Amino acid sequence: MGKKTPQINSSSTADIAFLLLCYFLMTTTMDQQLGIERQMPPMQTAEKMQNQKAHKRNLLQVKISAQDKVYVQGGTGYFKQVTNDIDLIREIAYEFFSNGLRNVPRHLDGRPRELNISDELLPEREVTDIPEFAKFNGGSPAFAVSKGIISLQYNVNTSYETFIAVQNALVAGVNEVRRAFCQEYLHKEFEDLTKEELDRVVKKAVPQNISESDPKDTEAAATK
Repeated sequence: MGKKTPQINSSSTADIAFLLLCYFLMTTTMDQQLGIERQMPPMQTAEKMQNQKAHKRNLLQVKISAQDKVYVQGGTGYFKQVTNDIDLIREIAYEFFSNGLRNVPRHLDGRPRELNISDELLPEREVTDIPEFAKFNGGSPAFAVSKGIISLQYNVNTSYETFIAVQNALVAGVNEVRRAFCQEYLHKEFEDLTKEELDRVVKKAVPQNISESDPKDTEAAATK
């Protein structure tokens, strides 16, 4: 009778493979998609949306075409191409939101006003109570908050680099308004604010209302 060939007992191989699979699933970290932090304006009721349409002065439209051309329209004015000067967008955003603030420069770096729109056609302001603002305002919590909204529109073929550059410029413009607000009303530098002062006073007094719409053919719309 011939010799039997020794065999490896594989009855537990499936169990071991399953345990290894569970181990790798629990210990492996997946790459997360990174986005851009943005606080969107609150959802508006039908009545508010109707009022918004009636007050174009509160809307600053920024459109990026498929060829990365950037157009800006404030209030009822015509679209202005600012393609080759991204920094100009920062100044326009600053001027748009700084309208109505007392003793706050209406333009940056000594440059002339870019929107060239009368004060009556720049954003309205609504008096709002900000409790934490009272200690900086002689006990009064009332502050006239801008009703301005920036609408950022882009094309499906807009380059990512241009979109980010425009977005950063708009945010920088809002931050410049916040900086001026801190110096004028809080008598502090923006960098010296506490988290409570930033969240409960500055962000409420100077909200960052930047709305992003779905991509569309902005080239045709902007040139009308």
